[in-house]
Amino acid sequence: MTTDTTPPDDVDSGIRARMQEICDRHTQAEVARVCGISRANVSRYLSGNRIPASVCGALVKGLGVNPSWLLTGEGSPFLADIHAGHGQMATDLLEVVDAMNAVAKMRLGALAGKQHLKALRELDDALRTYETLRERLNVHSRPILKQLLDDWDKAFQVQRPERSRQLRRAADQVMRLCDDDELELRLMQTRAMDDMLHQEKESSLANQRRAALGRIVNTGNWSDEALLAVQRVIFLLEGIGRLEESTALCRAVQILAQFYGGSKSLIARLDAQIGDVMTETGRIIEGLPLLQRAISTIQDSSRPTWQALWAYAQYMAGTVEFEQIAIEPEGPGNQMLGEILSRICTWTENPKHIERAQHIYDILRGESTNEPVAEAIVCRWIVRAAQAPTAETLAGALAELEPQTREVERHPHKLVQLRAHEAQLAQLCGQPDTAREALDVAADLLHSLPEGVAPYMIGPSVLYRLALRLHENATTPRHRRLYAEARAWFVKHYDSGYGRFRDLASD
Repeated sequence: MTTDTTPPDDVDSGIRARMQEICDRHTQAEVARVCGISRANVSRYLSGNRIPASVCGALVKGLGVNPSWLLTGEGSPFLADIHAGHGQMATDLLEVVDAMNAVAKMRLGALAGKQHLKALRELDDALRTYETLRERLNVHSRPILKQLLDDWDKAFQVQRPERSRQLRRAADQVMRLCDDDELELRLMQTRAMDDMLHQEKESSLANQRRAALGRIVNTGNWSDEALLAVQRVIFLLEGIGRLEESTALCRAVQILAQFYGGSKSLIARLDAQIGDVMTETGRIIEGLPLLQRAISTIQDSSRPTWQALWAYAQYMAGTVEFEQIAIEPEGPGNQMLGEILSRICTWTENPKHIERAQHIYDILRGESTNEPVAEAIVCRWIVRAAQAPTAETLAGALAELEPQTREVERHPHKLVQLRAHEAQLAQLCGQPDTAREALDVAADLLHSLPEGVAPYMIGPSVLYRLALRLHENATTPRHRRLYAEARAWFVKHYDSGYGRFRDLASD
């Protein structure tokens, strides 16, 4: 224990040792980022330099370190472990155990014998004690769980996967002592977000389904809150490529929302969601009017996102060009527009377009720590391939895309797009043989997608355009078939309203 007479050197060495524990758990690079200092400074503090109070404060704010533990070594290392009320909860738990032990000690046969009335009274007293204690536990645990969920939300905002998992473990334990339907639903939704943060999309979908069902059952009708919970399920279905299923659920929710009087803005967002999926699945003639109608109604914070998707649909329809969409933003915010512009640029392959898109994307991202989307990475390498179409350029591109590829290995609909982009970059880097091999892999993935799973439009678009480039004079049956398949795909989609494919659909 540290006292007023503890030598300063001992205090510093204690803080230094505990800072080392933090670095062992979070890495020096993470500690440096949170504290706003260089990694070299972190190393110097650990080696003997005096640790400034500002660094200690940053550790408390940024990593949730318990200041008492950091300065004196007392208590738990992290605030998530020490919220007020845990001592009283421990006492209550012991009393619950005593109450249940009283039940366990009763002889079951006594309930039917001479002493049955006395035994039943004892049982009734024990259960009343348990119910009282259970309510006391609920009173103590409710604010603790709420605080944990609030802290968990903050961990999402700064993209802290490890911190998120720590808080999840704590929240799961406290939930076992808490009887609050609203907090339980919030916990399930937060679990879904945590699963998404860790790329566990199937688990995220399962948690969000339970949360949505709970919202509907608890409210007794399709309130806006319940509809938003279901809408998250729809987004997650889209994220794993189950586009048709997401559309079917969206239509069902829309009907129920209208029946139960859902807000016009929320119903409009459902319209927009259906329109976006239709655009991605070959039905742009139906989807574009839905998006347009929705934009005229949506006035909340989601409007810029849907406007960006509407602009993309118009681009695919051939009614607007890149320059009409790539408008200088006033400031950070609508990252979806930045992603859409990057997606379009993987199609145009125009270095000037890419430079413009990257400029806008950087403004829209602001200080966000989110990693750039795969399309933004592909765009950068398209520019480099134009400058230096070599095998070395391709090797650099594939190395930077490798983490993205690993991330989507369990999601074949996204892997189709990444493999198609790899083939695209190989062709642009002057490596036609490598491009053909990568294209074969992408085509095999596309043909083997599970039933009900589909890629976004850009994936097969890039794949089939590359097939037309590489296999026009193909001699192998496989490549001739792929060339014919690509031609038929562009003809079909041009006839279905995708004016962007006009040149590729013509003979």
